[in-house]
Amino acid sequence: MPQFQFNHMLTRKAIRSAPQVHALVVYDIPDNRRRLAVYKLLKGFGIRVQYSGFETIQPRPIYQRMMAKLTKLIEPEDDNVRVYIIHSAQDVITLGLGGAYLDEDVVVL
Repeated sequence: MPQFQFNHMLTRKAIRSAPQVHALVVYDIPDNRRRLAVYKLLKGFGIRVQYSGFETIQPRPIYQRMMAKLTKLIEPEDDNVRVYIIHSAQDVITLGLGGAYLDEDVVVL
């Protein structure tokens, strides 16, 4: 299984111990084919909240599966994908037309 990089030990520990992982995945991918593949993958795991951003809440094993698939799709030399872990719904502030959100009781499979 491909490895994905965590920038902080705290994030790695939080993901290992949490029953669910709430994350925001944003991407900047110049290649149309890879960008479409990433879009289709993330559409199956979360809700699109920005043009190139998805919010997901998943059990830890499903999150890890998503990350493994995402790692296989991207080209590290060309693509920029960032995953931000959200610790609670109170961490999300929406201004303007941000009507799409995930209820913490909902699991997207």
